[in-house]
Amino acid sequence: MIMPLPKQTRLKQTLDQLYSDYRQEFLRSPQTFFERRKDPLQFPHRYKTFHDQEAAAFLATTFAYGNVTSLCNFMESLLSMLGDSPANFLKDPQAIDQLKKYRPYYRLHKEREILKFLKMLSVVYSEHDSLYEIFKLSYYRNSIIQIASTGFVEELRRISGNQHTFLVPDPSSGSPCKRLNLFLRWMVRRDGMDLGLWKEVSPAHLVMPLDTHIGRVSYKLGWISTPSLSWKKAEAITDVLRKFDPEDPTRYDFALCHESMEKSEFLMKLIA
Repeated sequence: MIMPLPKQTRLKQTLDQLYSDYRQEFLRSPQTFFERRKDPLQFPHRYKTFHDQEAAAFLATTFAYGNVTSLCNFMESLLSMLGDSPANFLKDPQAIDQLKKYRPYYRLHKEREILKFLKMLSVVYSEHDSLYEIFKLSYYRNSIIQIASTGFVEELRRISGNQHTFLVPDPSSGSPCKRLNLFLRWMVRRDGMDLGLWKEVSPAHLVMPLDTHIGRVSYKLGWISTPSLSWKKAEAITDVLRKFDPEDPTRYDFALCHESMEKSEFLMKLIA
């Protein structure tokens, strides 16, 4: 008689298989992979250089709220305005001023705030070389991601002279900061799908990007006690996944999120 596997062992096997399937599909054909599923991760993969990938990634994750189709349409439009090299474009504040004629907007954010945000990035790439250089300043002082990210956000707000409360959320406020943690996942993890540009930051330190999809699945799996979203809930989910992979707990994020959005039968059986 074959004894059933303990639930957590079965869950780990399922998540490992889902992660492997997604990654192998991506490595076979990134273009086809993103044609099959909409995800803002497609945008930084269009570029080859460190700075262009980093800039495109930060833009894509910053505006990653609301409907994914609307987000992707906005990113297509914005990146077309920035030309072949987003990082080089962003170094020129006068070029950013010229974007006024296109009147860029996305959902809650209109032309004025978007242009201020781009000018903040102009200072980053002109005077600090990269977002990575700014992040490392606080990460070297304290590798706890909430503390390092708070320092990162404080410096970006100082550079901008604008709080950008929604676009650049502060982890110390208790917000789950899904978009900031998503950006860090893309920058730090090194499996080909995520970009792995920030070599001196450990994937073991990352916190799960927590949105309604991950929150719903995590609640049904019993990882969190309520489906509400907060930084503490993101850490609690990460702690569970760290038991499955202590060196890379957020590697399950992409598969879990998309399987949840697509309500896959495979995953639904686990959370029933």
